[in-house]
Parts: sequence; structure tokens; C-alpha cells
Amino acid sequence: MDFEDVLKEISPLAIENVKSHLRNQRLRFEESNIHTITFWDDCYPELLKEISDPPPVLFCLGDRSVLKGRKFAIVGTRKSTPYGEKIAYKFAKELSREFVIVSGMAFGIDAKAHLGAMETGKTIAVLASGVDIPSPRGNRSLYNKISKNGCVLSVYPLGEGATRYRFPERNSLIAGLSSGVLVVQAPMKSGALITANWALDFGRDVFAIPGDIGKYSNEGTNWLIKNGAIPVTSPSDIAIYYGLGVSESTNVESEVLELIRGGVDTVDDLLEITGKSIGEILSEISRLEMMGIISNDAGHLRLL
Repeated sequence: MDFEDVLKEISPLAIENVKSHLRNQRLRFEESNIHTITFWDDCYPELLKEISDPPPVLFCLGDRSVLKGRKFAIVGTRKSTPYGEKIAYKFAKELSREFVIVSGMAFGIDAKAHLGAMETGKTIAVLASGVDIPSPRGNRSLYNKISKNGCVLSVYPLGEGATRYRFPERNSLIAGLSSGVLVVQAPMKSGALITANWALDFGRDVFAIPGDIGKYSNEGTNWLIKNGAIPVTSPSDIAIYYGLGVSESTNVESEVLELIRGGVDTVDDLLEITGKSIGEILSEISRLEMMGIISNDAGHLRLL
């Protein structure tokens, strides 16, 4: 029996039932502000198209236009310290002026990153479940806020619950969406390190917050820095790395970088032009060196 014969066997009533079901599904999506986004749609994220195996379909709850913005991920452990949560909130709040902040809506660092981002901008929560199922369920209030101040995103159809095997794929989506990934606080077995690994595989930038030596919650971030992640201590470090404006008080750092970009190429000239102390100038030069923005060869500076 060929395909045409199969079609003849299907009753008009069955066909109408299928059409009715599809109409109802579409209506349900529209009423719930859920969107299906395919690889060919205008709002499909451009960076995600660059990875080796981009998902053909995304499900989005909320404002799909945020998917077109420049995105940056902030992730970390669920078992965070108050200090780590404070840092995540601060970085997200400042960076969301320039980026849409992406995270995984988990307890701990992720939750604080979303909350900080919504103070000044938009955020995207990437789930290991369908977008109609808050994951974890204990973050339902956060889920509701994000759906109104950004979007909840997933590759899984409605009704699909989260399983442990889906979190690595969720982490790859976080990295694939983003220009860079900041790991705020993470032990060695944290899923945040999986996200950082995906970011490296995709050719994205990886940043990490330095932490106390020997402290369990910082072992992963310190390991990342030892293995090439960019250490950052201020949101402006990341903003400057991408050549963006900053809202913090970072006048010395901004002035030094702008002068080097303008052709000033010695420490002596920077001291003369800025009137700053040698300590201030050398501190900012060291920071820009660590970030891979400039090189300093015996006082002679150049952009990389």
C-alpha cells in the first residue's frame, strides 16, 4: 500500500480531528504566550546557529525578541555561599545593561543571576524540561517573573519533565546562546564546569571569579583560572573585554584603555597624560594584560 492508498484509508472525520487538535494546540500556545521557533525563523539566535549541532526547534515562553539580543551567561553551583550569591547578583545587574543574561534557573548562583539581571534588563532561563514545567518547581515564583521579564527557553516539548540526563544538553544550550560564560562559584563536580567546557568547545569566552584557596565551593572556579579562564573581579572587566560601556566607577581603567587604543604606547606617557599614580596605572595595565587585551613589554604597550 503506497502513501496515496494510506490517505484514502483515513476517514474525513479522522483528518478533521487531527486539524482540530492542531488548532487547539496552537490556541493553547498563543494563550500561554508560548512560541515555537525553528532554525529558519528570524528570532532564532544567530550564535546558536554556529555550533556543530544546533537544535532545529526551540520552545519559548515569554518575550521571544530577547533571543535576538547580545547574550552572556552567568552560572554556578546550587550550593552557593551568601558571598557567591551577592557576586552573581551584582555582575548580572551591571552586565544586563549591555547583555541579555542567560542562566539555568537552578537554586543558588543561577537564581541570583536572573534576579540581578531583571533589576536593569532582561534574562533567559534555559530549562531541562518543557517550558510549561518550572524546573526546579521550588523556583516557580522566579519562573513567573522571568516569563514576564525575558523568556523561558527549552528544546523539550511541552509536558516533558526534567531528568538528570537532560542537564548536560541544557548546559550546552546556555553556552551556545552566549558570547561568553562567567562561572561565579563552583566545586569540581559542578554542572557549571560542564557549561564552561561547552563554551570552550564552541569557541566562546570563559571567565571565572577567583575564590579562597582550599574552599570547596571555589575549587572549580580556581581550577578554570589555572587552566586558562579569564579571571575577573568586576563587571567592568567583562564590559571592557567586549569593548562596551560600563556603569561602575572605573574611570582609570577606561581612560588607560582608551589612551592605548588612541596610540599611547608607554607607561611613562600614560603617567604624564593622566596624572595618575604609578600604582594606579600599573594595576590597570596588569588587569588588562590578564584579560588578554594588551601586552606590556618592559613598559611598551600594545593592543592584542
